[in-house]
Parts: sequence; structure tokens; C-alpha cells
Amino acid sequence: MPALRILQLVGSAQDDFYCDLSRLYAQDCLAAMAERSQYDFQIAYITPDRQWRFPTSLSPEDIADTKPIPLFEAIELYNGTKH
Repeated sequence: MPALRILQLVGSAQDDFYCDLSRLYAQDCLAAMAERSQYDFQIAYITPDRQWRFPTSLSPEDIADTKPIPLFEAIELYNGTKH
């Protein structure tokens, strides 16, 4: 059976505090599920500047290294129009 793809929405468009709080909770969730090979986790991370990122992990370094994109590009990316 193929892995179930799960898009985990993380972050906050409100402010840095809630953005980081969400990242910490989501990081723990991903760590708890890491042993389960039946899942393929994808991360969608939104920041207070309303930019979206799709990092490979929730480490601050991976988030910073990921190109920010506006919402319309994020939708196109996950609707398959940019793959």
C-alpha cells in the first residue's frame, strides 16, 4: 500500500509568537509520527508576512533556506500545475 500523503499546515499569519508556537507543536507531532512509514508528510509553513514555504523539516535553518512564495503560487504548486 502506498504511503498516505499528509500536508501539515504550520505557522501563523498573525504574529511571530503564534508562528513559532505552531512550529514547536508541529515539530513534536512530526517526531512522534516519524516511525510510521505509511505516511509521507509534507509541510506548508506560513509566516506573519503571509508568505508560504514548503521546507523539508521544521528546523529554523530549513525554513530559512526555503524560498517564500505568495498564496496563489502555493495553491498552484499543490494543485499540480507547477510539478
